[in-house]
Amino acid sequence: MADWGVAVLGVVQGLTEFLPVSSSAHLVILDNLLGVRQPTMSLAIFLHLGTLLAVLVVYFRELVRMVAGMFTGRPGGRLGWFVVLGTVPAAVLGIALKPVFEKAFSSVLVSGVMLLVTGSILYWSGRLPRGRRGEEAMTAGDALWVGVFQAVAILPGISRSGSTIAAGLWRGLKPKVAADFSFLLSVPAVLGAGLLNLREALRAGEVLDYRNLVLGTGLSFVFGYIAIKWLIAVVRRGRLDLFAYYCWAVGLAVVAWHGLAR
Repeated sequence: MADWGVAVLGVVQGLTEFLPVSSSAHLVILDNLLGVRQPTMSLAIFLHLGTLLAVLVVYFRELVRMVAGMFTGRPGGRLGWFVVLGTVPAAVLGIALKPVFEKAFSSVLVSGVMLLVTGSILYWSGRLPRGRRGEEAMTAGDALWVGVFQAVAILPGISRSGSTIAAGLWRGLKPKVAADFSFLLSVPAVLGAGLLNLREALRAGEVLDYRNLVLGTGLSFVFGYIAIKWLIAVVRRGRLDLFAYYCWAVGLAVVAWHGLAR
């Protein structure tokens, strides 16, 4: 893959992994409409590594507090176990429906339709009363509810960040708490996706292009960091619904393109 293609994938992965517009849908669209090939397994691993590093940098102190608390009983441990609990639905659904999800990734129409769904979720989230429940008021039910939305977001076109933040807002969580839990929940999700791709890459015996790996990882990290900071600010202002119009526009364009191309 040419350097420009790797650069595009790095920027798209970094921005769309965390902005509520679905990174998976954009990769499918880039492949089908713009001719930018899907990343190789090894490149996909490093693109996800870049976005994972962005979360680790932004939430380093919170993650240390959370992990330490899980094994010492200190504050933060409760939130850590909620992250584990919230990861379960995606792990179960991902394994049980793997063929269904794989088939969905081969269809640009599915991505377009699901972007319309994401837009509706985001629009609806902006009409909810502002939540008042903080981290200390979170429950196991909240974690599972958000986790179910993360599981559904395996479908290309359903934004992981958008749907999980909206799910937290639906449960009455404060906007910042809902956003923080969504990003913390992304750590095992992104790490799991990376490990699955690593296994496939090792089986395929891919030859690594280190220049492209460094380029893609660096760009996905930088733009992932920017996306996290920006989205936190947007959620704090209660304007997550602004992204709905983008999702609707892209979704409608993809559906229309698919209809004309048939």
